[in-house]
Amino acid sequence: MSKSLTPEVFRAIQFSIEEQRSDMTIEEAVILVKNYLPKYKEEHHGAIPSLSDTEPLAKRIALAIDFVAKKKREYQRTGKI
Repeated sequence: MSKSLTPEVFRAIQFSIEEQRSDMTIEEAVILVKNYLPKYKEEHHGAIPSLSDTEPLAKRIALAIDFVAKKKREYQRTGKI
């Protein structure tokens, strides 16, 4: 079992836990992705924030990116948000 626990699996588990603790709305996610992500990328030489980032805003932006991607997949699959 330990061989199957790759860094990607740990990231997925971490995201799942953070997502359950999060109370993010679609509106907040869109604002973070549209307004704050470009600023973050500019300040960090094009890097995208991750959940393991030490900055709270960067973590929130990372959650927003994943939240929007999840909602997009859900919409494509079901036609509903």
